Amino acid sequence: MAIENQWLTDRRVLLTRLTGRLTIDDLAVSSEQGSTMIENGIAPVTCIVDMSGMDNFPVKPTELHALADGYRVDKLGLIILCGAQDPMVKFLAALYVQMAQVNCQVVSTLDDALSLAARLGTRRLNATL
Repeated sequence: MAIENQWLTDRRVLLTRLTGRLTIDDLAVSSEQGSTMIENGIAPVTCIVDMSGMDNFPVKPTELHALADGYRVDKLGLIILCGAQDPMVKFLAALYVQMAQVNCQVVSTLDDALSLAARLGTRRLNATL
């Protein structure tokens, strides 16, 4: 599995791409890397998780629950999940972020996620003017 975390905009929008067969260990590494980046970001950070290249998702809710318990990042504003083709993958990913007690929105495509992140950024900009 390949995990790629990269900043899209000046430490405010983080893109995480998940590809291949995902294991619980891969998810733990991705969450740890993403958490570190978010903590070094400018709050509130929007995290886009592109799952369009994923082949599967861990299906043991107990493992997901244990991992989600460790995912508390103060600077995180919203997670946007996109690209999940398989309804079960979409459900399990949404379950994971719900267990982590973070704000989450599910959209169909990466373009939809980028549009939503841009609208959020515009709202933040207008709120500071």
